[in-house]
Amino acid sequence: MARGPSNGRLRHMVGTLVYMAPEVLRGSPHDTPADVYAFGITINEIAAACVPYVDRCLPVPELHTVLETRFNEVKLRAAITTEHLRPVHASDCPSVFAELVSACWHPDPAQRPDFPSIVSSLQRMQDAGAEFNEKFHAAASRSHDALVGDVANLQVKGQTLEEQILEAASGSGNPVWMNAISSDYRPSVYGGVSATSGKRGEDRMEDRHIIAERLTGLPDHHLYGVFDGHGGQTCAQFVSDLLPAAIVRWWCQPEASPDSCLCRAFEDTDSAYGETHGTGPDSSGSTGIVAFVVKDLIYVANIGDSRCVLASSTGVRDLSAPHLPSNPMERAMVEARGGYIHNDRVNGLLMITRAFGDFSAKPAICATPEIISTRLGPQDEFIILASDGLWDVVSSEEAVRLVRSTVRVPEMAAKRLALKALELGSSDNITVIVAFLVPVESCMHS
Repeated sequence: MARGPSNGRLRHMVGTLVYMAPEVLRGSPHDTPADVYAFGITINEIAAACVPYVDRCLPVPELHTVLETRFNEVKLRAAITTEHLRPVHASDCPSVFAELVSACWHPDPAQRPDFPSIVSSLQRMQDAGAEFNEKFHAAASRSHDALVGDVANLQVKGQTLEEQILEAASGSGNPVWMNAISSDYRPSVYGGVSATSGKRGEDRMEDRHIIAERLTGLPDHHLYGVFDGHGGQTCAQFVSDLLPAAIVRWWCQPEASPDSCLCRAFEDTDSAYGETHGTGPDSSGSTGIVAFVVKDLIYVANIGDSRCVLASSTGVRDLSAPHLPSNPMERAMVEARGGYIHNDRVNGLLMITRAFGDFSAKPAICATPEIISTRLGPQDEFIILASDGLWDVVSSEEAVRLVRSTVRVPEMAAKRLALKALELGSSDNITVIVAFLVPVESCMHS
């Protein structure tokens, strides 16, 4: 806190740079408004789920420092104090919240609100939130009436992801094939994510992701997914909202097989998106990669050019392959569906041969995933799922080395990889999920 035992105005500087008010950085006398500034930075960080200034770039790119930004300490201090640089506002937050945050980090300490006013503002937002959510879900229900099939109807009630999965799993047992699993091994699964718009700017973030661990109603089931949108975020958002419950719904069919349920879930979600967006102006599409850990098995379903990597004590293994026009088999499938390849693009337009959405390229492309599965054991340490914003500049082996050697928690491991991609010049959105399969100590010792 800025106020010390003497209740006087302080001059000394103690703290972490990214949370310090401009007057603190200048060495000027400071008081409670400096705490208000730090509070504004902190609540925005919580809402954005992003380290302050990590998405801010210098006009000339430089390597990030221990501050984990692309500014060095001297230049960041100058930008905050003289140029009024502030972190990127949390996306999708209410405008009243953004206005409160901006007021908290106002350059003039006298213009910042006091804490009683902040508490009152937050309370009003909370009270208004219940009414807003009720109206939002009512509107969502009306709009979703137009959706087709069971997949599209999953969100008619405005359910959370957990509620969707619980409903999809209720009243069903495990599919027949799961009764044959005899292994008692269960990985200790826990994951984290880091996502950044990178050099494209905060208004150009088209990636989406899902993390659903220990699914309600399905013990020992964990679902991770990365969806790299292009041409806008609409398709990636739609898929991340609906695909998890679609997978669970098919998974719980008594006669389901792993491959068939994942294929049907991908294809049904794509069809639902086509029914609701295919005749409008929307031209967006999305890759999709999902890792489904079921007891001691992992199934990776992929369309597009994202990647899943499995790190084990015996080596590094890619659990997916990119679907590109340069692949002879992918090219043959495009041509069999009536499409053509020109300049390494499907119909001269699209750089991948499988995707959600992208109606202008269908039926030359499809949303049928390629599925790779393997049995997990104590030797398997962690998986990395990421969009091509990482893999364009970091190899699978280098990514595994970075996780092993520098970071001990999933969220920080994912963030380290995203920052490394930025450092190496990645120009795309970057989304990284790291999920450990054994206690972290085992990974470090290997």
